[in-house]
Amino acid sequence: MGLFLVFIYFFSALSISEVFEDYIKDTKIKNAANKILNFFAITIPILTIIVIFNLNT
Repeated sequence: MGLFLVFIYFFSALSISEVFEDYIKDTKIKNAANKILNFFAITIPILTIIVIFNLNT
């Protein structure tokens, strides 16, 4: 289940990154948006997995 959540967030981040590439013309804003997106694509699955494991206790 945890691995599935990681894959979901990873592929959603890839899709959103492609939207940034297509619609944001300023490279500084595009790079900042991609860095923020990557940060959340790493932290949200980790937090979700931690919360799911803590529900059992």
